[in-house]
Amino acid sequence: MQIYIDSIVIRKRTRKSLGDLSSLMESLTKFGQLCPILITRNSFLIAGNRRIESARRLGWKTINAIVIDKET
Repeated sequence: MQIYIDSIVIRKRTRKSLGDLSSLMESLTKFGQLCPILITRNSFLIAGNRRIESARRLGWKTINAIVIDKET
């Protein structure tokens, strides 16, 4: 399903730095999003912070997500 990037809630993450996103941004531009992010039904991010930030920097408004039925 497509979800608005701005609606995703990103809590404190284990990874402190997103690192260099240029190759991921290039891949998203060339091939599109191959792997969806994972969110809870309340739109809390489970996995995909680098994909979200790359998409945001590319000007995307939505991103493909899988909703996991998990309480937060």
